[in-house]
Amino acid sequence: MRLSEVVSIARGFMQNTPSISAFENISTKVENIERGWLFVALNPHDIPQAIAQGAYGIMYAQDVNVREDERWSEPLWQEIAWIEVLNIHEAIKNLIYYKMLTWNIQMVSMNAIEYALSQKIITDKSVYMTQGDFQTLLESLHPKIRYIITNNQDVLLLSSNLITLLKPLNPPFELLAYTLFDVRLLCEGREYLLQLPYLFVDTLSVVCAFCQTYGIEYNLAKFESLDVLKPNFIDHKGRLREFGQTQKVVIAQMDRAYFQDFMHYFDTYAKWGKRLYAIPESSEFDIPESKDSTKEFLVYKNTAELSLAIRHKHYNFMLILGIDDAKLLEILRTHEQTHQPTLFDGIL
Repeated sequence: MRLSEVVSIARGFMQNTPSISAFENISTKVENIERGWLFVALNPHDIPQAIAQGAYGIMYAQDVNVREDERWSEPLWQEIAWIEVLNIHEAIKNLIYYKMLTWNIQMVSMNAIEYALSQKIITDKSVYMTQGDFQTLLESLHPKIRYIITNNQDVLLLSSNLITLLKPLNPPFELLAYTLFDVRLLCEGREYLLQLPYLFVDTLSVVCAFCQTYGIEYNLAKFESLDVLKPNFIDHKGRLREFGQTQKVVIAQMDRAYFQDFMHYFDTYAKWGKRLYAIPESSEFDIPESKDSTKEFLVYKNTAELSLAIRHKHYNFMLILGIDDAKLLEILRTHEQTHQPTLFDGIL
């Protein structure tokens, strides 16, 4: 990577006339700096370590007075490249764009569910997936990367020529059977049983078709489960049990839009079951009027009330707005620790 190109693309200003003319790589992380690399100094205090590790150049923000630092001797000042930029974060984005142009890396735009599914099944080393860590993205791009996949709007702004996913005319697999929380598929002569809600089958079809169209390697056998609409099967005392082993399921969801989508999913495909929708008191959620006796809404104030409802309310499916799956699992694990009465209770 030529020094002159780096300065131009980062919109920087050379502060000296160094003896070096190119860099092997670029990093914002001082611990990764090797001989011949350019160090992008988000933290000026890391500059001495970067130089000690062999950095050929230092890129720094305009408000950092490196020239007045007594640690840089005149020979050192002339030996490596000192590049000043107006905005260090914009410089990083410009350098990413430069790498994309140089190596013809294409940007793929996905929604949150498409991205989550892609993370689970794509095995291709030429694909890089990111949700917006520009620093890691800058360092991770190399000539063998063909595609950047993201659902982050700031990353998508780096490219004006985006690949978007389309619903295929011919599905890439055959749907053999499904339940609310798993599907059985036939893909390229092989049968798969996936813990994937039927709600997301069409999205999986879109992702698989995209991979096939662009020659991206993927493996459905690698799929485990999604963190979205993740079912937690529990017994009548609110204790966790194996997938599919009970008639009670609890699901947590932070996103209100997804919560409403999942409500519609259960109201459509699980009319046979008792459905309980738990909503935090602070959410200002508009509870719709319903005469459906199999559906109930519960407003809760705190996790203690939620825990009681999980254990004592009658339902087959409980969908909770306002907590994530990690918090739900924390609540359910407390049920495992709850003391169960024995024949010896009360005996002195």
